[in-house]
Amino acid sequence: MEFLDIMELEAIVTSKELWKKFENYFHNKDAVKTKFIQFSDLRNSLFHNRTLNSITRKEGEAAIDWFSNILKEI
Repeated sequence: MEFLDIMELEAIVTSKELWKKFENYFHNKDAVKTKFIQFSDLRNSLFHNRTLNSITRKEGEAAIDWFSNILKEI
């Protein structure tokens, strides 16, 4: 897993074969996909030294908080 990028992890979590294992934690596949995209956009902007606007930053931070809250419950 340490070699997966964020969107590869999203593909695994939301895959038809594995979603049932994650559904109890994340509840909504579309929300999970959106949060992965927001997190990925923030990560890519920072990692690749791209201009980071306030919306991308806030959405990325909100996605991190969203995932953190869910993972605390596990």
